[in-house]
Formats: sequence, C-alpha cells, structure tokens
Amino acid sequence: MRKFNLILKIGLSVLIVLIVAISYAWDKNNWHFQLAGQAANTVPEEVAGASFTEADKQTMLKVFTILRKGMSGQQMSIEGTISIKDPQDSAASGTKPFVFSRDGASYYYALGEIEMLSLKDIYLVCNHASKRIIISPAKKVVTPFAAPGDELIKTFREDKYELTTSAVGEDSLYVLTCNNHVACKQYSYQLNMRTGEVHELFMRLTDITDPLNAAKDKQIRFTMKSWNLQNADVRHFQKNKYLRGEKGHFRPAPAFQQYEIVSSL
Repeated sequence: MRKFNLILKIGLSVLIVLIVAISYAWDKNNWHFQLAGQAANTVPEEVAGASFTEADKQTMLKVFTILRKGMSGQQMSIEGTISIKDPQDSAASGTKPFVFSRDGASYYYALGEIEMLSLKDIYLVCNHASKRIIISPAKKVVTPFAAPGDELIKTFREDKYELTTSAVGEDSLYVLTCNNHVACKQYSYQLNMRTGEVHELFMRLTDITDPLNAAKDKQIRFTMKSWNLQNADVRHFQKNKYLRGEKGHFRPAPAFQQYEIVSSL
C-alpha cells in the first residue's frame, strides 16, 4: 500500500493542493483509489515489463526537477479540467473544471462545485452542492513534489516501467508503462521543458478484480489550459466573499445567505 500511495503521488504531486478538494467533491461516489488487500505490485507476468534504464532515470530526474522548479513560485494561477473515464461505472465518469491559485502562503483551489481557501488564519471549504461553508483552523498546505526524485525513480525501476518519449509541438511527452502493474499501468506527463508548464497528466489505473483486462482500466486525465507563474488571481483570496463577522460569530456573506456554516474554530 505504501508503494501504491507513492505511485499516486508521482502523478498527482504537481496538483497536490487539489487532492483535498477532490476528496470533498468525488470521494464517496467517484474517486476510489485505495486498493484493499494489495499483496504485490504486479499481477502474474503475462506481459513482460521492460527494464527502467540508467538513461531513463536521468531523463525522469530532469523532468521532476523542472516540474519542481515550475511549481515552486510564490505567485501562480492554473486553470484546467480533470476527467475520469470508468468503463464499469458511467456515474463515476465525467469532467470537472479546476482552478488553483497561490499567493505566498495562501492557496485557493476549486473543483466543480467545491471551493477551498487556505489563509493564515482560516481554512474554508464552500460546497455549493450541499450549500455548506465549512471553516476550521488554518492548515499547512503540502509543498508539491515533497517526495525525493530518487524515491520515485526507485519505484519505476523496481516495478519495471518502460519509458517512451516523443514531441508534441513545443512540448515533450513522457510515457511510463507497465501493463501488468496491479495499481497503475500507465502515467504520462506532457510539459514544456523550457518553461516548466505542465499541460497534461494522465493515469491508467488497473481494475484489481480483472487486472489483465485493459478494457476495465480507469483513466484519469488532468488538462491544464491556462498557466500564470508570475501572478496570483487576488480575487480568490477574499474571505469576506463567503463570510461576515468574526471568529465565533461568523455568518454567511450576502451571496450565500442560504448556506449553512459548519465551524470547528
């Protein structure tokens, strides 16, 4: 299970601050990543995995370094979509827009009908579907790419992923494939190696009930449509957009009069 969690971190670390938003929005019905009873990382090897070479290691270390640099800025704004295709559950499939903005130690992220705001004095979740505003003490947001590149590379090597590369316009596309992996058979990263902008992330997750049947694999695609690595959208960091009053006496802002406030402050 530890390695599976690391595998997910590889694909999602660029957008790590969206994970909490995703869990609020889709966790109960649509976002099932956990694999119960996982005993090994590969199923019987009917499809042989290729060795992850030293050259592959150096390539991916370079990719992770550029991604880390691109996501380390104190001011940024990213917009795009997250799409899920689940062949076995049409209700779990769909596409939702996301927004991520950072202004120093303050973060804003939104996925579908969920907005989340992390400020120095408050952590706020606005769920438009349930008409609730959930507020709690300030939380520390995890820095993207907290996992060392060598640890991620070790996972690729031990699990025998095969790396292929190609050009897509001005972007570079890196695809890691292991067709007999019990957790994730494929990752792909499409990014501009000059600017550090990620334009697409893709994961093909194994169906553990029928792991060698590719037709049952779940596909998850992150598409980044707009990048601004110099400026944050300051409109997103206004607590009074959602709340009025002070700690212990918060009430909904005029635009959210029908919303319930749930507070742990």
